[in-house]
Formats: sequence, C-alpha cells, structure tokens
Amino acid sequence: MAKSKSPDENRQLILDVARTLFLEKGYDQTSLTDIISQLGGLTKGVVYHHFPSKGAILDALIGDADENLLSKKWPGNCAIEKIQYALITSLSDVEKLSFLQASQITLKSPSILAQQYELSYSLLIPKFQEIVRQGVTDGSISTDFPEEIAELLVVYFNLIIGLRITELSPDDFLRKILFLKKLFESMNAPIISDKILALASDLSTKIGGQINETTH
Repeated sequence: MAKSKSPDENRQLILDVARTLFLEKGYDQTSLTDIISQLGGLTKGVVYHHFPSKGAILDALIGDADENLLSKKWPGNCAIEKIQYALITSLSDVEKLSFLQASQITLKSPSILAQQYELSYSLLIPKFQEIVRQGVTDGSISTDFPEEIAELLVVYFNLIIGLRITELSPDDFLRKILFLKKLFESMNAPIISDKILALASDLSTKIGGQINETTH
C-alpha cells in the first residue's frame, strides 16, 4: 500500500502539477479539473483544502518564487551590492516571469493584484528595509528615509513594472528602469547598476518578442 503523503507534500504536488500545466497550456487555458486529473488520485477536496481557487495556486507559485529569493544569502561587500544581487536574481527568474507572461490577463484581476500587493508588504519590503538600513550603516546608502526607499523599490519594481512587464514595450520598460535609476541616485542610493539596466533591456526585448509570436 502506498504511503500517504503529508499535507505539505500534497501542497507541493499540486503546485508542481499546476506549474507544469500553466507553462505548457497557459493559465487561462488550464482548469482546476486539468490540475486534479494529473494528481494521481488526489481528490478535489484536498486541492480546495490548500487552495480555494486557481488564482490562489498562481499566487502561491509567485509567492514561493519570492520566498526562495528571500531564503538565499545575498552576497555583497555592502548593502548596495546585496540589493543589486536580489534585483539581478529576480530579473533572471525565467520561471516566475514566464508565469507573469502566461497569465498576463489574469494578473489584471483586482483580487490577484491585491494578493501581490499584500505579498510585497509582508515578505519583500521588510527584507529590503533591513538591507537599506545596513546601507546607511556601511555608508553605501546615504538617506534619512531607508524604509521609504525600500517601499518604493519593491512596490515600483515588483508591482508597477513586474506585473506589467508583458504589456510594456521594450522602450517603455527600459524608460521605467531608467527613471528608478535616476530617482535613487538623486537620493544617494545608486541601486540600479548598468548590469541591471542591460539585463532589464534584454529581458523586456525577449518577452516582447515572445508575446508578439503568441499573438500572430
């Protein structure tokens, strides 16, 4: 007799199956029934115990990507370098960005946007506030507003840019990153490096090209 899976194992199985289907079929083309049919006998009740909706599964997948970033040690000789590492890692997260692309219409839903906003404030902003305060201490950031800089960075980068990356043209996307660069430099927080600019430009061009392919 097969050993029963723990609740955590069941949750992870649901996420793994959903991740595969979302990337293969697209979020809107994948139903909960599709997901359940690939769970090897796991019941609908177990799925709803963990996730009340398909949107909750998507939210968990994106949230897990952010938690994975937070769980890593951010290398760097100073706070600025640690923040740059986090931004480069996030911009290099092909899987997370693929979810954003696959579910670009759904992510305009007020409920999912609200979930992402809450996720930013509960997980990402406290971590970035901690690092920015380190920057004030180590001298790499000179500001009287460390908490506000962290909030602006996360909200603008994760919500205004991140959730709209699939609808912004490469030029518009790069313009927003350049705006952040100049804004932070004016506050003595040179967070956006040339490497981040180059990576953002390449990413936007790649995603823009993929969207054009899927719409023609």
